[in-house]
Amino acid sequence: MKRSLLAITAALAAAFSGATHAARYDTYQGLAHTETESGFVSGAELAAPGTFDFLLGSDSLMTFSGESSFSALELGLFSGTTLLRGWLLTPSTGNDVTTFSMVAGSYSFKTLSSVSGPGYFSFSTAIATVPEPDESHLLLAGLAMIGIVARHKLNR
Repeated sequence: MKRSLLAITAALAAAFSGATHAARYDTYQGLAHTETESGFVSGAELAAPGTFDFLLGSDSLMTFSGESSFSALELGLFSGTTLLRGWLLTPSTGNDVTTFSMVAGSYSFKTLSSVSGPGYFSFSTAIATVPEPDESHLLLAGLAMIGIVARHKLNR
């Protein structure tokens, strides 16, 4: 995930590095979150970067990574109007990765601070579904049955 974020960031930063260029790249688009999604904002789009909306259809583990060319930019994860988590994106935070649990629902990323001038920020999230607890109990029950059968055969 880190490599894809850095590759997208580098390509888009090179393409839109001038102050007159503006870009917004958003794979979230209010739809169901797929395995990996990302966002990138630069130039004049920074004045009103808007929101990055997405849906989670089931409980998931989310991994977040992001960076910014600004000395500091705050990005928040919201459920409705409730702030769930926040990140401080700096030029060096591309190395930081955060993983946390989320329940099914509707979410959005929004900037919490305003920035101006040439620059960019980007972030990426990846999800992995959380296995159902019932499935692990079935696995343990199956292993116990195999152990009972094996022990029974050894005692004959």
